[in-house]
Amino acid sequence: MNGMYSTKVVSKLRSLGAYQIVGGSIGCLIVVWAILNNQAIDLSLFVYGLMILFFAFSIYCGILCFKRKVVAVKLSLINQVLQVIGFAIFGFAFKYAAGIYVTAGIDLSESFNFIFNAGFSRFEFAFNTDHHRLEVELNFVALPIIIFIERLKNHIKVEQDELVISAIGKE
Repeated sequence: MNGMYSTKVVSKLRSLGAYQIVGGSIGCLIVVWAILNNQAIDLSLFVYGLMILFFAFSIYCGILCFKRKVVAVKLSLINQVLQVIGFAIFGFAFKYAAGIYVTAGIDLSESFNFIFNAGFSRFEFAFNTDHHRLEVELNFVALPIIIFIERLKNHIKVEQDELVISAIGKE
């Protein structure tokens, strides 16, 4: 992807990259703030490290988008797919968002309740806790970003194909 691309593709890559860098950076700042304000440092240090890794991955994806690396779109897609569904089931919980999130879901822990959340950058990871908790959430911001990335991927493919065809015509 380091070749010549239309300004439209470059602009979209920069927008995606900026969003991921800002979301990941704010996530990292939230984690650092949480570490500085938390007195108990035991297993939570592992969780904080995991949080930093996820948010750093978002920043890395954003940087790759700015550099127009081949793998940028694939990794960005993975980053967004990880953010689509949040859940807590049988003592395990995973909810991740690097950037804006608006979620809706259901909580079946004690009865049937709807869950709505919104915010900017979050990470929840729990293992072997709250065994009664049963929740599923869908992130309505990550879904359109995935569609955006898929369209961008197709646009890049079309441009690459056009370059190959034009090169064949010049031979």
